[in-house]
Amino acid sequence: MPDSLCRANGEREGDPDGQGGTHEGGNTRHDPSAAPEQFSLDPPPHSMGMDHRNRGGDRRGGRPHRLADRPPRRHDTGRPEPRARTGHQPPDGTLYVATHDGLYRLAADGTAKRVGDGRQDTMGFTIAGPNQFLASGHPAPGQNGPKHLGLIESGDAGATWTTRSLAGGADFHALRFRHNTVYGYNSVRGQLIASTDRTTWQTRSTISLRDFDVSPTDPQTLLATTDTGVQRSRDGGATWTPAGGPPLLLLAWETTDRLWGLTTTGDIVRSADGSAWNPSGKLAGQATAFAAHDGTLYAAMHERGIFRSTDSGATWSNLYG
Repeated sequence: MPDSLCRANGEREGDPDGQGGTHEGGNTRHDPSAAPEQFSLDPPPHSMGMDHRNRGGDRRGGRPHRLADRPPRRHDTGRPEPRARTGHQPPDGTLYVATHDGLYRLAADGTAKRVGDGRQDTMGFTIAGPNQFLASGHPAPGQNGPKHLGLIESGDAGATWTTRSLAGGADFHALRFRHNTVYGYNSVRGQLIASTDRTTWQTRSTISLRDFDVSPTDPQTLLATTDTGVQRSRDGGATWTPAGGPPLLLLAWETTDRLWGLTTTGDIVRSADGSAWNPSGKLAGQATAFAAHDGTLYAAMHERGIFRSTDSGATWSNLYG
């Protein structure tokens, strides 16, 4: 999951990779080798995203599949390992899981299927619209190119990927798409940066964070989880002040008045705006990915699988693993 989070500042142009000026994306195509269609999910998902199109509850995930159908193990764990980033897409409820071994779609019956042939180590993932996916991370083993993918984009729901910008200069461990803006935490430089065209970026701030999210109604309001507690920004991530509350690890700002937090000990808390938090449930372990959609919570736990709660975290059922 993301090691830290940061927010943007002001309107100034940033220098995300330290080379000066703005950064324009290329059109490199990623064509990793094909992967087995089924596998199991040992390592934790990096990210999860909800796709709300008409797929009858078909959920996509990033590394899960039936435990009975395990292919060769990755990292000696026996399953692909998802990380901690979440994103929500337009209306259908398909769950996508981004992992160390590519992107997967998780079905309602707990089976997972690889999306496309990509096997990139997906550290950051978010859904920008129908079929529009954004991601970051590292190339698949044996794949040519820079060790940091920068921002890559798919216009066909993850079947193929194209480099948009910052190749070699950015490894986004957290990505969010809101208000027609991509917000990303570049772990290479410890900066929160943002872009409205996905090719040129503004540096908002330098901050060490674990996760962050953006208000659904106000592009200037962000929350970030850090080693020193939750931080709030009211200027798009340029400056931060302590927000108080419990020591959170992951965030999911689902709606205007429905903000979810997951603590380092697995407690689920809820808030209207991040000012005050109320206990809501408990997860039996530490999650590596956390997502919310239409009142349903999803959490991935290392070597345990992906779990779902329909009662605000009070009880959990195993969705995959």
